[in-house]
Amino acid sequence: MVNLCLLNPAALAFITFWYFHFSLFTSHQLTLSCYVHRASSAEALAEEDSYSPLAIDHSTTRIMFHPELNAQHFNEFSKEHFPEKLGIVVVDVRENKVTAEMPITKALFAPNGYLHAGSIVTFADTIAGYSTLAHLPENGKSFTTLELKSNFVGAVKEGIVVCESKPEHLGRTTQLWSVAVFAKATKKKIALFSCTQLVIY
Repeated sequence: MVNLCLLNPAALAFITFWYFHFSLFTSHQLTLSCYVHRASSAEALAEEDSYSPLAIDHSTTRIMFHPELNAQHFNEFSKEHFPEKLGIVVVDVRENKVTAEMPITKALFAPNGYLHAGSIVTFADTIAGYSTLAHLPENGKSFTTLELKSNFVGAVKEGIVVCESKPEHLGRTTQLWSVAVFAKATKKKIALFSCTQLVIY
């Protein structure tokens, strides 16, 4: 091993200069190799996996409203399923808005004497789901929920509650819907609900 302390300043500077240049060159080579490897791996996965989002061409996909999916359609769709058990009835379906009603019954109450939060969330989530189906993009088959949130801002113990949905984002891959829940008689807000839906092709 060379003792650097015995070298004159000129020789020390020469060695230092080439050492750092060699290290920098090697580092760039390693970094470039990593980028090439990652890019190649991503391309290979996209080619092998026919279900990969990279393999879906959304460039010409159109967001559509499907008027044939009207209130009668969704009420038939609900039969013998959870929404029907809660008494949920869709009353109007139009572009960018779905309206539904749910009568308040004792079966929807929590033991503490208030309308169960789960019944309100189910009501709002159902209408957000039907809203998504009525606005699926061209070639869209169905959807699944990625996230949902509900803020409770009021309470009601009798009468009928109403849901009204509106889109916050209608994309080719995801949709974001907000739903207002309020008392039909007084228009008092009960909950503000939102959810993100993933479109399935």
